[in-house]
Amino acid sequence: MKNIYNTNLYKVTYFILIFLGLITLFNNVYAAGILAGTSIKNTVEVTYFINDSTDQSKTEYASSAFTVDEIINVSVVSLDTPARVVATPATDVVLSYQITNTGNGNEAYKLEMNPLVSGDEFEPNNLKLWIETNDLPGLQSTDTPYINAIASSSIATDNEGHPLLTADQSIIAYIEATIPPLLNKDDEGHVALSAVSTTPGATTKPLGGVLENVGDKGTALVNLVELGTASAVGIYQVSPVQLNLHKTVLSVVDPFGGDTVITNAKVTYQINIDVVGDNGTIEQIVIQDPTPDNMNYIAGSMFLNGTALSDQQDADVGDFNQSRHDAITLSLGDVSAPTSHVLTISYKIN
Repeated sequence: MKNIYNTNLYKVTYFILIFLGLITLFNNVYAAGILAGTSIKNTVEVTYFINDSTDQSKTEYASSAFTVDEIINVSVVSLDTPARVVATPATDVVLSYQITNTGNGNEAYKLEMNPLVSGDEFEPNNLKLWIETNDLPGLQSTDTPYINAIASSSIATDNEGHPLLTADQSIIAYIEATIPPLLNKDDEGHVALSAVSTTPGATTKPLGGVLENVGDKGTALVNLVELGTASAVGIYQVSPVQLNLHKTVLSVVDPFGGDTVITNAKVTYQINIDVVGDNGTIEQIVIQDPTPDNMNYIAGSMFLNGTALSDQQDADVGDFNQSRHDAITLSLGDVSAPTSHVLTISYKIN
């Protein structure tokens, strides 16, 4: 299409092509979905004729560019909703949290626990902080303790040992605590976990505050969380009765009588089921344990408190591949506190 504009001197035709969208003019430009340090370029191309000439058209270009600044934004979420039910007293009870870097750059965060949260009835004590590093759900001894810093090669850290998270990366943290005795039913103990940016100056800046030249690739850094810090509160709630479940590898026996983890080795798991508390009953307990990947269940290897259980659905409380495909099912029914059960099952590595 050709539009001709008459002037005293010229008839000029303009054909304008705009590439790469809108030029945004701000002193500091940031976007949560774009990595800090990314250069965004914009180009305008103008093609025109002079005096309605049939000569070859002329073309001019104009460009502008800016660099996306870094934002500090972090999310901390309690994974125990609405609360972690505990007995009184109790030891080594765990709250779980997820920490996510929702900013657009690499950022290290120091993790801080605080049991002195208002609005509860007791203070959990003997707090210990762990980071999930073994890729198994829940806290195990093979996860990594966090004592002012992390000593683990499986998670990136800054020079002081604090978790260094890339944009959108999440980690799981666990707080392990002791619950005092003689508490009342429904009493709550609150524990806050905070993720605090380790960038110098970030904890002095309010929401929207800017730190120049300290972001990734020398960009400005903008706080999208107040004082570079986010927190979440996990809740322990007292119940007169609680069920604790733990699973461990009891033994490994390879075909040569050793304990190497190789093809055809026999692996025996132990599952502890503990109903704890001063009184009360846990009702309709059903435990199901699917066969692990790359393993096969060994027929007749299910034992409860040392007594063999059949693999069929019959008079005893266990079965395999009956109630659920390729899984152990243990139907304990109603169990009153205090009661403990030990289940052992064996598999062969493919």
